[in-house]
Amino acid sequence: MAGSGRARLRLNGLLLLLVCGLGGLAWWFSVQQQSRADLLFTGDYDSINLLTLERSADVTGVGKIRFEKNGDNWLMVAPHQRAANLTRIRQLFTFINEPVTATYDSAGMDLAQYGLKPGRLTLRFNNHQFVLGAMNTVSGNRYVLHENKVKLVSEAVYGLATGNWEAFVMPDTIGSD
Repeated sequence: MAGSGRARLRLNGLLLLLVCGLGGLAWWFSVQQQSRADLLFTGDYDSINLLTLERSADVTGVGKIRFEKNGDNWLMVAPHQRAANLTRIRQLFTFINEPVTATYDSAGMDLAQYGLKPGRLTLRFNNHQFVLGAMNTVSGNRYVLHENKVKLVSEAVYGLATGNWEAFVMPDTIGSD
């Protein structure tokens, strides 16, 4: 009887090792898949020295907000010249670091169906243009037009980018024309 108890314990131990091994393999595979995900921008972030937000007429406030990098600092140059809030600029930069969950060729697509023609918001990082469209109702990701491709991206900058221009400047510079 003692022999069957030991055999059962060994079998349970082997099954536990097998389950742990399979779980570890599944985890490793998912990490590998995430690390291979395409990003919106794969260039050199330090080379970006111009940032432009172009908003359509249905977005309240100014239509174009433009920033230029001067050394380590960012300056809003349009619609007003003010010191930029670096935290807000960094938040905008998170957009180009987002993984792309799906990519489609835009040729032959009805871009208006995805809110991309005309786009409500266009972000430009130097000469890299990203048109932000509607949200995908199933995934909750946003349609983005970039380099003639429609890409699905989980992003968190749309609300900031369509908000008031004052959110992008240092609070102590507002009202100092």
